[in-house]
Amino acid sequence: MNNSSNITPLDIEKFGKPPAATSGNPYAQIIWLFDKRASRAATKETRSTYMGAKRKLLIYLKEQHGNRPFILKEHIDEFFFVRLKKVTDLHGNVKSDLPKLASHTLVSFLSAVRQTLKEAFAQDLLSCHSILNANTKSGFRETNAHKDYSDKELEQILTAVNSEMRVVLRILAGYTSLKPGEGKDPRIKSETNPNARLNDPGHGWKIKANLQWYFENVMKGNASFLNQSEDSSKHKNFYFHASNTHGGIQNVYHSWGVTPFIGRNLIMPTVVNLIYLTGLNPDSLLNLSLDSYVDEHPLTNMPYIKFEKKRSGGEKELHLSLLDSLDEQPLKRKQAINVKKAFDTLVALTQTMRDGLQDECELKNRLIIYEAGSRKKYGEVIGLSSAQTSNWCREIVNKYDLRNDDGEPLEFNLVRFRSTKLTNMALSGRDLFEIQQVARHKSITTTLMYINKNRLDIPIRKVVSEALQRIRENRADYTNECSTKISTAPEYQPIKIYKGLVADCKNTYDPPDSVKRLQGYVQGSACTRFNMCLFCKNVILLKEHLPVLAAYRSQLLDLQNNNIQNLPNADHYDKTLELLEQLFDPDESEFDSDVLEWAVEMSETLDVVIDPLIYHGVTRD
Repeated sequence: MNNSSNITPLDIEKFGKPPAATSGNPYAQIIWLFDKRASRAATKETRSTYMGAKRKLLIYLKEQHGNRPFILKEHIDEFFFVRLKKVTDLHGNVKSDLPKLASHTLVSFLSAVRQTLKEAFAQDLLSCHSILNANTKSGFRETNAHKDYSDKELEQILTAVNSEMRVVLRILAGYTSLKPGEGKDPRIKSETNPNARLNDPGHGWKIKANLQWYFENVMKGNASFLNQSEDSSKHKNFYFHASNTHGGIQNVYHSWGVTPFIGRNLIMPTVVNLIYLTGLNPDSLLNLSLDSYVDEHPLTNMPYIKFEKKRSGGEKELHLSLLDSLDEQPLKRKQAINVKKAFDTLVALTQTMRDGLQDECELKNRLIIYEAGSRKKYGEVIGLSSAQTSNWCREIVNKYDLRNDDGEPLEFNLVRFRSTKLTNMALSGRDLFEIQQVARHKSITTTLMYINKNRLDIPIRKVVSEALQRIRENRADYTNECSTKISTAPEYQPIKIYKGLVADCKNTYDPPDSVKRLQGYVQGSACTRFNMCLFCKNVILLKEHLPVLAAYRSQLLDLQNNNIQNLPNADHYDKTLELLEQLFDPDESEFDSDVLEWAVEMSETLDVVIDPLIYHGVTRD
């Protein structure tokens, strides 16, 4: 059921603000919210749906929240709807002593709640930056509001934003005057034909160079819109022709490097670039100040960003070196340079309007501000809101026809850059602890909610497949070399094989780059990272190693049941477990099933430390 199709469009000015929630009327704001929604219902049936949903939701809230004042800004977060859906899944309705809801009634109830919460979010009545949806059994469509962008989707967005950014850079470059001899007074008729019309070739208002000549010499470079200038009536021909030719007056101004005001459209490309680089929560991003970027942290001497995170105890720090990929680690400043450029761009764009603000104005030190372009508030300096960013994103989707991977219009918003950044960090092999530090989450579980596990599985399968192939090849080479040693002359000198715990090694003094990058590794020393042997280029895995590997597999399986993702470098353990699962799968393994059974049986007698981080020891009677 699409309730929104039966609702009269919202009149923002009449919507108003919710009443205060009091001890006498603790759910006044929720009641007001649903009543506002129901009052615009086009049919009696739709109104009844919303009123019924209100009654059911109030029962749920009273059960969960009691009779304390329920305040929208404080008590509805992005997971509110998910929790409500979970209760309905467990009990079949919103409270166990209610009559069980039929499936279609349950869908209507959840849909009405969802639509009402979306409206509250759009009016900035909630503390969260979005409402996380939850799927229903009847095919209730799940929103992509928090889902990471695919590579194809991200490429489309960045291409569109880059196109918009060219206009911004043109404005920052400043006005470019006409060259001598370019353009002429559009009011003058053709010299060779005095009776000719004003739009003769080379003459008249339709020639863009002539419009610019008039702008320079008559309007004295005063960029404004019709009815926004005291001299509008004097220049009505200019405004008419500039507005109806060459893409409109705003495009004409922008092509000259001028603008009547620094509006939302000129601010947003840099805002998107900044959130793409940092993965900040949109609320935190929009509230950055001029001094949020700091060149040197007192402890690390590295650049960082100070930002506010309302639901996590105030001011936080984002160390920009954490954003660099593993390959960029030695540079440590690449992302910091790009972030600083974005800050500088926003400061340059807003400097003039900022200079006009009083020192006590709270927007004076706000990084992301712009000038309103509406007739009522023209030129008024305001802070960028989440509602305005959403409007701009929708306009960009329509302007550039952005599509998702299924060919549907792309759900483009700032929130999705956060999960995209965190997922891409995981894909690049970054430690989960580092990702949590970037996200500034208190719980690792919250971080995991933002990471697209399906995308992680693709490279894991590729890495595991390559590692298994290398194990087979090295084992075959070792077997052939042993045969060669027996059958060849005495002068034959085979490569020395080093004995290891989980596998043998062709050269323990030449570990892979992943080991060389680890803290504590000394160049030229023997490798002691036994938990990384399976993915090493030098690995030689024989039957004798299988019992230890079976024991390691058991340790990892036990750890998985106790949340393997709590460990640093969790993706390494995921890959290791996937490799061992295939190695001990009789249908996949190169070892015979009886050998695998023998190895598993032998492993039960072992108490071996392969990785101290996950070792718990064997409990003996």
